[in-house]
Amino acid sequence: MMRTLGRLSNFAIQHNQPWMLAGDFNEMRSMTERKNCNDDLSRRRDNFNHWIKNNGFIDLGFSGSQFTWNRGRNPETPKYAILDRALCNEEWRLQFQEAVVKHLLQNQSDHCPLLIVPHGFTTVHHLQRPFRFQAAWLSHEKFAKCLKDNWKTSVPIYPLLSQMGVAFDKWNKEVFVSIIPLHLEDFTVEEMWDPLYGWKWDLFVDILPQDIVKAIVSFELRPGDEVGDQLVWKASSNGSFTIKSALSLIKDEIPKTPNPA
Repeated sequence: MMRTLGRLSNFAIQHNQPWMLAGDFNEMRSMTERKNCNDDLSRRRDNFNHWIKNNGFIDLGFSGSQFTWNRGRNPETPKYAILDRALCNEEWRLQFQEAVVKHLLQNQSDHCPLLIVPHGFTTVHHLQRPFRFQAAWLSHEKFAKCLKDNWKTSVPIYPLLSQMGVAFDKWNKEVFVSIIPLHLEDFTVEEMWDPLYGWKWDLFVDILPQDIVKAIVSFELRPGDEVGDQLVWKASSNGSFTIKSALSLIKDEIPKTPNPA
C-alpha cells in the first residue's frame, strides 16, 4: 500500500489542476473508524494521516452508513471499518465547495459504494403522496420508452429521481391503467359465474394475477349456494388501502384447497 501512496504523492506533485480521488485506501484515520478489529493499527493510522497532511490533501468526509466495509466468519462479531473515502486537492475543493460524499447501502460487495455529489444535495420537494415503483410496469411494452424519454444525464440524481417519480405516476394513469378495462367493483358474482361452465376465466385473467386466479379456481360454486355480492376493498384517496392488502384479503377469504395445476 505504501508504494501506491507514493505514486499518488508523485501524481499530486506533477498535477496542479483540480482533482479528486475516491476509492478503497485500505487504511483508517482513527480508531473510531473500526469495530471488532483487534489488530493494533496505530502505526499504519499515523502514517496514513501524515501522508494526507504532508501532501495537502483534503478529506471530503461523509454522510450515510457509519462504515464502508464489513467482513467476518462469525455473524455475531463481524468486523467493520471505514476503508473507502474521497480525497481532493485544494484547487478541487475551492471549485466544488458544496461537494459531499454519501455512503450508500451495500449490495453484492463487502464494500459500500460512494455517492459523490460535486454541487451538494438539492432540496427535493416531496410529492403529495409517497412514490412507489410498480414491478408490473416492467412487463409493459411501452415502459422502456417512458424511462428513456425521461432519463436525463445532465440533471443531478436527487432532482432527477423526483422528476422520474412524477413522470412514472403520469404514465401509470395515462397508459398503464388504461390497459385494464375492467374494475373489480364493477363485477357481481352472477356476471362472473356461468351455471353451466363455471367461472368466466377470460374476464379474470385481465384483472387479477395468475396465482389469485388459481386460488379462485379452487373455490367451486354449487347450484343452490347462497352467494351474495359484497365490495370488500376499494382504493381510498389517502392510500390507506393497497393492492397488496386487497389480494391478501382475497387469499384469506378463499378456502384452503389444493390449486389446480
